[in-house]
Amino acid sequence: MHIQWYFKVLVGVLMLVAITYFFLAWLVYYSPRQEAAGQELTVPAVSSPPASATATISPAPLAFPELTEGFFSAQPEREGIPGLSVMDVIGNLKYFHAEGGFVCDGPHPTTDGSGSVWVCSAPADELPSTYKLTILGEDPLTVFWVVATARGVSEERAAEFFSYVASLCLQETDPLNPQAWVDQNVGSGGQVFAEGAELTIYGTKEERTLQVVATDTF
Repeated sequence: MHIQWYFKVLVGVLMLVAITYFFLAWLVYYSPRQEAAGQELTVPAVSSPPASATATISPAPLAFPELTEGFFSAQPEREGIPGLSVMDVIGNLKYFHAEGGFVCDGPHPTTDGSGSVWVCSAPADELPSTYKLTILGEDPLTVFWVVATARGVSEERAAEFFSYVASLCLQETDPLNPQAWVDQNVGSGGQVFAEGAELTIYGTKEERTLQVVATDTF
């Protein structure tokens, strides 16, 4: 009887020790994982910037309005024939011999607002043989183009008129010889570039035209 009782007590103690051991092992194994899990739950989630912060951020073009408005929309100013004024041409027409002399009119504004026009003609009563000169300029000191027309005159007289007008339009330092170029092209027509101007001759035997245009005008 005593042996059986001690045996039962020993078994009970062993079972208690075993239970205690497993309980301690369970605590050691599961406690760190719960702490780690708890730490993961306490980490704040990443949120987007507040509206007040994003409102202060502007696109690059808005930070430099001069690049989008001033820089890209700026257009170069039109330039006239270098060194030429309206009076350089009109004021010297009296030295070219033409029947009845030249009568000039203007300035008159153009319909498209591109500038003003001056017109000179000889003779004034519109005889079959006439010379005509038209000038377009932004103002009296800025000439965009000069057009000279000879109607009903010989090739020699047309060449004299064109040579005279071309010499008035070009600066003295220009390497182009107006008279030599006109004499060579008045009969067949031609085109040449000078310093800041383009000269063109065209037309027929009945009516020939010399056109002098600033190369920076358009």
